[in-house]
Amino acid sequence: MFYVYHRLGIQSNVLVAARYASAQPDNKQRVVLSDEAVFSALHAVVAKYPELGLVGVVESADEKRHLLSLASLDAIDLDSCVEFVDGEQQQHQEVDAGFLEKLHNQWFWADGDTNPGQPWWKIVVVGRRDVVFVFHHLVCDGAFGMTFHREFLAALNAAAAAPAAAGTSRPDPNRSRRVQLGSPARVKLSQKLEDAIHKKPSVLGVMYNLLMFLFYRFFYAKRLFFADFPKPKALPLTDPTAVAGPADRTVTKVVTCRISADKTKAIIAACRAHGTTLTPFLAVVIAGTLATDFYPDAEVGFTRARAAEEIPPRVLRIVVIVVVVVAFACPGGEAAAAAAAEDARCRLQRRMGG
Repeated sequence: MFYVYHRLGIQSNVLVAARYASAQPDNKQRVVLSDEAVFSALHAVVAKYPELGLVGVVESADEKRHLLSLASLDAIDLDSCVEFVDGEQQQHQEVDAGFLEKLHNQWFWADGDTNPGQPWWKIVVVGRRDVVFVFHHLVCDGAFGMTFHREFLAALNAAAAAPAAAGTSRPDPNRSRRVQLGSPARVKLSQKLEDAIHKKPSVLGVMYNLLMFLFYRFFYAKRLFFADFPKPKALPLTDPTAVAGPADRTVTKVVTCRISADKTKAIIAACRAHGTTLTPFLAVVIAGTLATDFYPDAEVGFTRARAAEEIPPRVLRIVVIVVVVVAFACPGGEAAAAAAAEDARCRLQRRMGG
């Protein structure tokens, strides 16, 4: 699904960013992520998680059918997936909404090409302290994005502690930047996950959902949230190998909405008390905020997010990147999306008490 969404220009890459700093409160020296430290830590993370070598391969079954297979690279060349933004570039660059927006709109790996040693992810190191992990959704999800940063931090700390014990001051610069992933069996999906992927849906369940869909659309057509969306552009579904061009891809506009640590702790505690997590909570808060503001007379909350040619203030895509980030997507509607995003940020801050 994520592979197809990416090729058709519906869903771009996933980004998870973090800033690395000293844990010592009395240490005023700025942390500097050197080339050696970055590559050494990244080597350790990739060696521990060979799943980072996953790529998608399209195989032609016959003239009308194409099958997508998950494959694994036998090795990862770290030079191919690390980008440093520093020097004169860094003087004018911060990891802000504009930078994340730019990365999210670049559509890496959309053509589905697979090159030896080059994974479907990369890290961008900005100013030697900020690290942005950018990846194709086929490889992993946002939760693993957080895991990646935790493991990367642990590897940095381990590398810093080892030289101190050995009386040296730097990681080994001669360490290979090519990570051998070994046997494909290391990245084999668990049997439980395999069963879930190949499990056929219940016929009764499909019929029930279809009937409920028709019921709501027939009896509550004028009382639904987001019911008046303009029709989306037709997708190029006639060619299974088609790749959407720049004009047909969704455009992301990003604004940040920072939630304080105290509020975050309270929200997470409330989510756990109700058997849920922060991610669906954010989705409900954002959708509910916009729905109640722009559809005050709606009686049924049935939504269907889809890309539109214009975007009056309606959310089409939600992206979570370190702090809460709200991203609006629409083909060619950059100005309207930017205004909608800023409007939503203000509304969310009012809803959450600042």
